[in-house]
Amino acid sequence: MQFVKVAQLGKTVKEVSLDTDATVATALEAAELRSAGFEVRLNGAPCAGTEKTRSGDIITLVPQIKGGH
Repeated sequence: MQFVKVAQLGKTVKEVSLDTDATVATALEAAELRSAGFEVRLNGAPCAGTEKTRSGDIITLVPQIKGGH
Protein backbone atom coordinates (compact mmCIF):
# COMPACT_ATOMS: atom_id res chain seq x y z
CA MET A 1 0.00 0.00 0.00
CA GLN A 2 1.18 3.51 -0.80
CA PHE A 3 -0.10 7.01 -0.14
CA VAL A 4 0.00 9.68 -2.85
CA LYS A 5 -1.19 13.30 -2.78
CA VAL A 6 -3.23 14.55 -5.72
CA ALA A 7 -3.69 18.31 -6.05
CA GLN A 8 -5.73 20.44 -8.41
CA LEU A 9 -4.15 23.89 -8.21
CA GLY A 10 -6.37 26.42 -6.53
CA LYS A 11 -9.07 23.87 -5.68
CA THR A 12 -8.30 20.71 -3.76
CA VAL A 13 -5.66 18.39 -2.34
CA LYS A 14 -6.50 14.76 -1.62
CA GLU A 15 -4.40 11.94 -0.24
CA VAL A 16 -5.25 8.57 -1.76
CA SER A 17 -4.26 5.05 -0.81
CA LEU A 18 -3.14 2.92 -3.78
CA ASP A 19 -1.78 -0.53 -4.57
CA THR A 20 1.98 -0.68 -5.09
CA ASP A 21 1.63 -1.11 -8.89
CA ALA A 22 -0.59 1.97 -9.34
CA THR A 23 -0.10 4.60 -12.02
CA VAL A 24 -0.71 8.33 -12.14
CA ALA A 25 -3.99 7.65 -13.97
CA THR A 26 -5.06 5.26 -11.19
CA ALA A 27 -4.32 7.94 -8.59
CA LEU A 28 -6.40 10.52 -10.45
CA GLU A 29 -9.28 8.06 -10.64
CA ALA A 30 -9.01 7.28 -6.91
CA ALA A 31 -9.09 11.02 -6.16
CA GLU A 32 -12.13 11.40 -8.44
CA LEU A 33 -10.36 14.01 -10.57
CA ARG A 34 -10.16 14.28 -14.36
CA SER A 35 -7.11 15.45 -16.26
CA ALA A 36 -9.00 17.04 -19.20
CA GLY A 37 -7.92 20.66 -19.55
CA PHE A 38 -4.95 20.21 -17.20
CA GLU A 39 -1.27 19.45 -17.51
CA VAL A 40 -0.49 16.49 -15.26
CA ARG A 41 2.74 16.67 -13.25
CA LEU A 42 4.38 14.01 -11.12
CA ASN A 43 6.64 15.54 -8.47
CA GLY A 44 6.84 18.72 -10.55
CA ALA A 45 7.69 17.08 -13.90
CA PRO A 46 5.18 16.74 -16.74
CA CYS A 47 3.94 13.18 -17.19
CA ALA A 48 1.62 11.17 -19.43
CA GLY A 49 -0.32 9.29 -16.76
CA THR A 50 1.18 5.86 -17.35
CA GLU A 51 4.06 6.43 -14.93
CA LYS A 52 4.13 4.25 -11.79
CA THR A 53 3.61 6.04 -8.49
CA ARG A 54 5.52 5.63 -5.24
CA SER A 55 4.51 6.43 -1.71
CA GLY A 56 5.00 10.13 -1.03
CA ASP A 57 4.58 11.23 -4.66
CA ILE A 58 2.68 14.41 -5.43
CA ILE A 59 0.53 14.57 -8.55
CA THR A 60 -0.53 18.06 -9.57
CA LEU A 61 -3.15 19.12 -12.10
CA VAL A 62 -2.11 22.49 -13.54
CA PRO A 63 -4.66 24.38 -15.66
CA GLN A 64 -3.56 24.64 -19.29
CA ILE A 65 -3.08 28.25 -20.32
CA LYS A 66 -3.73 29.02 -23.93
CA GLY A 67 -2.99 32.33 -25.49
CA GLY A 68 -1.89 34.10 -28.59
CA HIS A 69 -3.75 34.94 -31.73
